[in-house]
Amino acid sequence: MTGGRAAVQLDVRIVRDPATGVGRYLVRLLDEIGGLAPADLTVTAVGRLDQTSLSAAVPMWRLAGRAGRSTPLGLVQQLVLRQALRHQPCDLYHYPNLDVPPVASRKVVATCYDLEPLRHPELFSRKIVLFYRLLARRLRHVDRVITISESTARDVHEFLGIPRERITPVHLGVDPRFSPASVAERRRVIDRYGLPPRFVLYVGNTMPHKNVGRLVEALSQVRRSHPDVALVLGGAPDKHRVAVEEAVSRFGLSTAVRFIGKVPEDDLPGVLSSATAFAFPSLYEGFGLPVLEAMACGTPVVTSNRSSLPEVVGGAALMVEPTDIEALTTALCAVIDDASHAASLGARGVARAAQFTWRRCAEAHLQVYREVLAT
Repeated sequence: MTGGRAAVQLDVRIVRDPATGVGRYLVRLLDEIGGLAPADLTVTAVGRLDQTSLSAAVPMWRLAGRAGRSTPLGLVQQLVLRQALRHQPCDLYHYPNLDVPPVASRKVVATCYDLEPLRHPELFSRKIVLFYRLLARRLRHVDRVITISESTARDVHEFLGIPRERITPVHLGVDPRFSPASVAERRRVIDRYGLPPRFVLYVGNTMPHKNVGRLVEALSQVRRSHPDVALVLGGAPDKHRVAVEEAVSRFGLSTAVRFIGKVPEDDLPGVLSSATAFAFPSLYEGFGLPVLEAMACGTPVVTSNRSSLPEVVGGAALMVEPTDIEALTTALCAVIDDASHAASLGARGVARAAQFTWRRCAEAHLQVYREVLAT
């Protein structure tokens, strides 16, 4: 306790790029907590980052040396961290990943984003599945697990045997910058990226579970009746892109599929708003933030009916079985053919996305902290 307040430490050492995944979650979470300024909790970020985007209301306790790094199963740096924490007392420690460090004499909360290697081991090597299974077991020893969806909460309960009362789903939020872009902004990004008049957009990596190969195949069928429609793929190149490029070649789509690389956050709302449809036929998602961002921009979405995606999109998107090429093709054509239907989907998407805010996310985290501290 500090001045009658409970002391909470949130480990941010895992952050490398605030614009992606875990980094975005932690930076926005801390910003909102700083704005809420809870009277009963003192929240400190633990790491060695110089994050100018963090709220000044959330102090940073900078760790040096090995304790300032965060790598899965990094035994030495975990022990160094434990030693460092002896000089920085707190009541609750929040670690936003599976490799929870040994933190003695305090309550611990951890965040779990997904358990994909356990739910879909066929997509990973046996080594990775074993590694992940060993890593995930650490969650059994924490006081509360925060998951980013009800779907992941079910997986944590099923695969790790953790009681549901020790698991709390908390949805992520959408940055306010994601909204329907102006005509001028759409023209700017269209010129910058050379976007075609009509295109289906996908944003993300090309790992096997993202199912981009089937999206390419679906485009080949879409183009039988809509030869002017292209597929634009946004995202940093990775080792799995070769398989997607092979699919592009196999279906003769070299002039119809464009790789535009990683899109900066400042450009992303304009790119999303310019798309005829946003396609995200993933086999598994812990949450699916790109879908929500596309919806916030008013872009009609076609996505998967699996894992967390139905709970995120509600009734504001077209959902299909992601392995069914015909169903995916039909859904895309429904958006392309019917402007009224597309506009209706876009409006419903904007309304649905407005329900997901980082303020609500932060309030839910503070509530978890209070519940754990009270037990």
